[in-house]
Amino acid sequence: MTVHDLHALRRLQSFSVSRYGNVVYDVRFWDESTSTKTTHLEILQLNSGSAKILTQKEGANDFSPVFVNDTSVAFLSTRSGSSQIWMVPSNGNEQSIYQLTNYPIDVDTFKWSNAGFFVFSAQVYIDCPDFQCTANRDAAKSAKSHTTGVVYEELFVRHWDVWETPGKVSHIFVQKATFNAATGTWTLQGNPVDLMSGMSADSPVPPNGGAEQYDICPDGTEIAFTAALVNHESAWTTGWITYTVSFNAATMTAGTPFIISSFTQARTTNPLYSPDGTRIAFLSMDRPGFEADRLHIVVYDRSLRRVSSVANNWDRSVGGLIWTADGSGFFVDADDDARHKIFQIDGITSSVSELVASGDNTNLVVVPGAPNKILFLRNSYTAPTDLWMLTTGSLAMQQLTNLNKGLLSQLALSVPVSTYFKSDGNVTVQAWLFTPFGYSPSMNRAWPLAHVIHGGPQGAWTDAWSYRWNPQLWASRGYFVLMPNPRGSSGFGQAYEDAVSGDWGGVPFHDVVNSLSFTLANNPWIDAQRVCACGASYGGFMMNWLNGHTTNYKCLVNHDGVFDSTAMYYSTEEIWFMEWEYKGTPTTNPDLYKKFSPATYVANWQTPTLVVHGGMDFRIPITEGISTFTALQRKGVPSKMLYFPDENHWVLKPQNGIKWYDTVLAWLDQWTQNTPPRVEIEQNCTL
Repeated sequence: MTVHDLHALRRLQSFSVSRYGNVVYDVRFWDESTSTKTTHLEILQLNSGSAKILTQKEGANDFSPVFVNDTSVAFLSTRSGSSQIWMVPSNGNEQSIYQLTNYPIDVDTFKWSNAGFFVFSAQVYIDCPDFQCTANRDAAKSAKSHTTGVVYEELFVRHWDVWETPGKVSHIFVQKATFNAATGTWTLQGNPVDLMSGMSADSPVPPNGGAEQYDICPDGTEIAFTAALVNHESAWTTGWITYTVSFNAATMTAGTPFIISSFTQARTTNPLYSPDGTRIAFLSMDRPGFEADRLHIVVYDRSLRRVSSVANNWDRSVGGLIWTADGSGFFVDADDDARHKIFQIDGITSSVSELVASGDNTNLVVVPGAPNKILFLRNSYTAPTDLWMLTTGSLAMQQLTNLNKGLLSQLALSVPVSTYFKSDGNVTVQAWLFTPFGYSPSMNRAWPLAHVIHGGPQGAWTDAWSYRWNPQLWASRGYFVLMPNPRGSSGFGQAYEDAVSGDWGGVPFHDVVNSLSFTLANNPWIDAQRVCACGASYGGFMMNWLNGHTTNYKCLVNHDGVFDSTAMYYSTEEIWFMEWEYKGTPTTNPDLYKKFSPATYVANWQTPTLVVHGGMDFRIPITEGISTFTALQRKGVPSKMLYFPDENHWVLKPQNGIKWYDTVLAWLDQWTQNTPPRVEIEQNCTL
């Protein structure tokens, strides 16, 4: 598989299911010949398995579809030049779509209530009485003037990949809509109502929060939402708050938001009403200031105004959750042993049962009228995302879409092996090992190896497809690929995950080094003199750390990695992260910042290094990449720097992704003296 194949794949992103078993989903694809990205909608009948395209305008961005009733689908689209809600009949086509909202600002996310209204999020100025006020103020700021200066009085100044606009926040709104049965169309009624009026708070929480951070009571009388306060302490506190707010659809009036997560100062998120509306489940952490603490389920009883924990002793962090159809428990997805699995949790006994043990499984939805069937999105190291269905009793799984069947049938994909080894302290560490294209144990040759370290550091290499760091591309280039999950990785218990904090270059470094030693000892066909390491974010930090502490590698690739821990603290945006990981600030704990700063050990650097950085990366700012490259150049270490001025912490644009892989793999080939295998792969070729 080549990087061109990777970007030719169709990507299923989200879906919605109707009461009668129709599923609408969005599919994104990119035409390399014209560099055109298109996202369209398709609809699938569960009973017959037949599917058809609903929208199909080239270059359009139609996404996040939701069934409003059994015959109508609402979705977001940028067709009009801004993000608005559009409609299409479920039996319609490109000619039958129409625009529903035409606000002067973008609609970012939305949900539908059967009580007859949309709940949606949009960015507004706190003191603006309507959307036009926000639009006018933005236009005035964009107009030519004698100054471009912006005055900040508190953090954030910038966040992820955007410069903050003082006074502007993301709020939740309600908009009433009615259906005309005669014409089969929807129209808006009245004006939007701000459920967070006057609140200096964001909901959903940027940069990655979505519609999962708010929910609507089944009878439409209340909305629950998670918000992050926007104030002087935003940059060093993690305590997202979960609220409820009453709503009267008849009068289009809202009450005062009420906090239901007052039992903790730690982060809470993702409220979800029970099927009967009597309870709200949401996820909660226990430790303020720690963004990677274990997320566990709490349930708020609306009548008693009391919370209780469910499965609080389960040593895994919940990713997503849904109620069972009868409200007696939950289906959840969570990292576990280098997979992202599906579990069922009993709401009374807190017992946990594993339902799906392999792959990466998310976006769970119970099929209406079929309480034992769950729709979900599934992918793995050998297959991109498709829609699947699980029958909970038999645990039978059925693949419902196969969006890339034709292209995948022409590609040879490496099936990885999950291995385990003992590291320092007799701790068991897991790692994935991929074999290269063309490999056979009977071949009398030695192969190069790419040692790939994940970011986070509280993340994991799980059995999941990726459009950024995809091991298949290294394997197809002729490399063994080793991907360890050192201490700090998620899915192996909270104590294992906590072990990296305060010890960035300690036990995780030894786990990384030991993973290589174990792999070389057990795979004599890997050439120990032709090993390169690659990593991004914390993995990029580890590249700089390896350069200062070992000479085992022929080359390194550092993508958006930390160079100077103290400089990183003062230039990143979410400084709660550095304060937790380095046990204080540079003024309260300077010794630890110096101890685990790669800059401290530049005198030892000698391994050839490719530095990659994005100009819009405000998490680990560009100065960290430039500093790394400067240190390498000044010491005379062979080095290159690949700079993307229009990318953030991730490389997301397809053409840039191609440039990334071309540059990275060429760097590895240069230093390992690798001769890539033929890129033309015969149809149905298998490893």
